Amino acid sequence: MNRFHGATPPPSFPPKRRLPRPSSQGAQPVGRGRAVPPEAREQFADIPGSTRVAGAPRRPAPVQPPSFAPQRQVASAPPAKSFEQAPSYPPAAAYPAVRPAAQAAPAAPYPHSGADRHPVPDMPGMGAPAGRTRRRHPWRWVAGVVVLLLILAVAWPTYLFFYGNSKLTRMDALTGAAATSGTTYLIVGSDVREADGIDDPTEGERADTIMLLHVPESGAPALVSLPRDSYVNVPGEGEQKLNSSFALGGPRLLVETVEELSGMTVDHYIQISMAGVQQIVDAAGGVRLCYDDDVDDADSGMVWEAGCHETNGAQALAFARMRKSDPLGDLGRTNRQRQVVSSLIGKLKTPATLVDFPLQRRMVGTAGSILTVDRDTSLYNVGRAGLALGSVLGEGGLAGVPPIADLDYRANGQSNVLLDPQRTPEFFRKMREGNLTPADMLPSF
Repeated sequence: MNRFHGATPPPSFPPKRRLPRPSSQGAQPVGRGRAVPPEAREQFADIPGSTRVAGAPRRPAPVQPPSFAPQRQVASAPPAKSFEQAPSYPPAAAYPAVRPAAQAAPAAPYPHSGADRHPVPDMPGMGAPAGRTRRRHPWRWVAGVVVLLLILAVAWPTYLFFYGNSKLTRMDALTGAAATSGTTYLIVGSDVREADGIDDPTEGERADTIMLLHVPESGAPALVSLPRDSYVNVPGEGEQKLNSSFALGGPRLLVETVEELSGMTVDHYIQISMAGVQQIVDAAGGVRLCYDDDVDDADSGMVWEAGCHETNGAQALAFARMRKSDPLGDLGRTNRQRQVVSSLIGKLKTPATLVDFPLQRRMVGTAGSILTVDRDTSLYNVGRAGLALGSVLGEGGLAGVPPIADLDYRANGQSNVLLDPQRTPEFFRKMREGNLTPADMLPSF
């Protein structure tokens, strides 16, 4: 049967011609001059020039197998149609057998029930399955808010500190005396007659408000208002009113006078002018003050109807300065001055102020511009003093005046406040050690 199925068979290829066998002609014996043994000569007896042993049979010559050429088979093409001659190919044996490509057998379905089905998790970088929305994690939003609040909690106070600290006015006020225990602040309100302040015929500069704040190493802080008309020894000037030391020698002489009176070294000096009181109250939006009598005082400008009222800066300043219309005189004025400070701090501690960033910036900027401090005091120390003031002016706080012997002590042709010479040293010793009690702060005269 014709295996080409009527197609023209490929041409045959004759076998390659065999190379001729090498001739022994000219061959030389090998070895190192030794004679060839007889058996070796017998093997090469049929080679020309070789020696064959006598009587040995001749080896038959090898018979070369015949060369067969493949027979040419001719197959006639079908008469119905002709085929184009196929190209020539080498014999089929020249190609390696090609195994058919293996096909993967279909996988058998995995038997499972509806109870053990699990949702296929989303693969990274792959789109969400059709019909399903990607879950959003609320904790990422919460974490972002927390990080933002932490940044604000650090960045905003830092900004306020540098902003207000750069506005402070500094001067030489401390004496350099040896430090005593705890931290002592001298807070002074000066009655400088400024162009934008209250019109007053008094000449020069005087300390209208003098407060000594002490924070002991152990015990409760205490605030003592020193009456400006207290009759005390002014170093280098003799017996004078306390506030005259400010007019005679400025802040440094006032600090020195208070240190001699109290036995405590002043660590921080903080001064605010009358116009500054008005500005800081206006910046806070006013404060609520109370007084039980009707007042119409021309010297201070205070016009008051008995009771509590919301006041602006000018009204609060007149409230703090009024003295002549008060039956307690200078002692009553110190009480009202502490009320102004307490009301101002209380308003700044409200939750509304804690989230009112514009108000915070306005208050810090105003405070920095109206305060005068010593060279070593920063806005941080002012803030610490404010926190201590909030504590002592609150309920149960230690705030008052030192023991007073006479409210109208006549000396140098003037009315003065005479501190009790027997109890005053003991009072300041207890204050320095943090042992004052509310009973010690009550005036007795």
